[in-house]
Amino acid sequence: MQTATQTVTVETVEQLQSLTPAQVVTAYSGKDGKCCCGCAGTHYDARQDPKHLTQTTRILRQVQLLAAEGVEVDFSSSYVAAVKGTRLYIVYLAD
Repeated sequence: MQTATQTVTVETVEQLQSLTPAQVVTAYSGKDGKCCCGCAGTHYDARQDPKHLTQTTRILRQVQLLAAEGVEVDFSSSYVAAVKGTRLYIVYLAD
């Protein structure tokens, strides 16, 4: 089972590219422009369900790919997010 144990700070694309799934607490994929409560997307938490590790990793890789392609990325102290088309991808970081 995945565990995130130390605080993670991501403020640049370079730091984002070195982020690993072990540093991601949860991930979200949903419709852009909607709330992120889960009604328009899905939250994945590999700490509670090991089956979610695949989706958490996929979302992290998607955010990293979008950043590498020059897509605007939203860096926060607790998450990193990017949009592709109508889809919003968020990875929540260990705090």
